[in-house]
Amino acid sequence: MENWIKISNHPSPKEKSSIFVSSFGNTMSVVNGRHMPLRDLDWYYKGHGGGIIQNKENVVFPKYGLKAGIETEILTMHYIDHNLNPVFVGYTLGLDISYKGLRSNDSFLSNFSHLSQTVVSNKIIEQSYPKSSIITTEIIRDNKIIWCVRSLAGSKNMNINPNCMFHYLFRNKDILLPNMIFYSLTGSATSIDKADILIKDNDQIRATLDDKKIILSNTLRDEI
Repeated sequence: MENWIKISNHPSPKEKSSIFVSSFGNTMSVVNGRHMPLRDLDWYYKGHGGGIIQNKENVVFPKYGLKAGIETEILTMHYIDHNLNPVFVGYTLGLDISYKGLRSNDSFLSNFSHLSQTVVSNKIIEQSYPKSSIITTEIIRDNKIIWCVRSLAGSKNMNINPNCMFHYLFRNKDILLPNMIFYSLTGSATSIDKADILIKDNDQIRATLDDKKIILSNTLRDEI
């Protein structure tokens, strides 16, 4: 039976600098329910804990961000112990936000476009990375669902073993400090960007993992 906990020990604002958020790309063999071609693995640094948003909080898109892209993914949590060993805590649901307008206008800003907010559920499943899961994402506008997609997630639906990804991430001990928390977005199961959905102010995004075991619901706002 799955062991559920609330992340009641989530770092306080003063400790947000001890959180490291990154994103792996091109890992999934299926996105938006469609098979994807094999591509080289990507990895992006997304920032520290200051960019973390939790369930039911607003996601505010900055003016410089131009068009926003949102991908729904399995997100993992590792804790760095006093011997600098990464300890796998569990996994949950996350939203990977980037600004595709920056990438379109200036290709050299591609990495900067990923330096952005990450939505993280406040619940975590204390189990190993799942072999197979289902992620559902909806966009609601004016109380109507304008887009809904279900797609596969989990290691059986990936082009790379998650343990290999984590090996790449943690083999450089120079970036590790005791008590750090690593959030890793492990690959897009659903993608608003790939569906060519244009986000508007006050849209709502709802995402679920394995038929509502984990739920995210956030309102999307433009910076005033």
